Amino acid sequence: MYGPNIDTSFPQHFPLFKSVDKLIILMNKNSETAECLVIPSILTLYSAFECFLTNIESQIINNDNFKNKYSNSYPERPKMIDRPFVFYNILNDENFDKTSKLYDDYNHFIKLRNLITHSRLELFEWKDLESKKDIKVSINTSHIEKKEMRKLSKTTKILRDKDADKIISFLERRKLIDIQAQFRMEGFVYTIQKVKIANWANDMITNLMLKFGEDRSNPFYNL
Repeated sequence: MYGPNIDTSFPQHFPLFKSVDKLIILMNKNSETAECLVIPSILTLYSAFECFLTNIESQIINNDNFKNKYSNSYPERPKMIDRPFVFYNILNDENFDKTSKLYDDYNHFIKLRNLITHSRLELFEWKDLESKKDIKVSINTSHIEKKEMRKLSKTTKILRDKDADKIISFLERRKLIDIQAQFRMEGFVYTIQKVKIANWANDMITNLMLKFGEDRSNPFYNL
């Protein structure tokens, strides 16, 4: 409620998370556009969660019990990869479990987002492929046996993003994709355009927000 002489606050992350929810719904309902919406959903989710953390940070700074601990322990603002765990430590006076799956997932989510926004050139230069007239030749990791992929990798010039391969290996371990990073023969963007990855990221951020007492299943997020 808001009106004259009534103090009202407007957390800006609500509409951002609503955008994330709409993207997730579209991805899971419309298979034709699903792949194209994965990366926008990851970037929007990152922005929404950063906004949420900024709101938490403001509460800490404006609280006499927390602001000195924050300013004395962290003269420089923590990086996004550390921020939720720093705030959790201050608010709960205990360290976040850094051996947990949630901690590991969040770290790789940040790396995934940074990979997307700061991507580097990848080169796949084929040297030994021949095709007959009117016959198209395509290379797809799902159509080539591992032993054949090893042969191809020896006869082609490949410059891949090593950070991308590490993240892809993580996504393999989480069973979100089935491509093997060491045999990847396509740009990483094509590899990560999977709805499973978007759903994984969304669920992870939702669970992390619960650590701060905020439930995205709350009706307020649907207003």
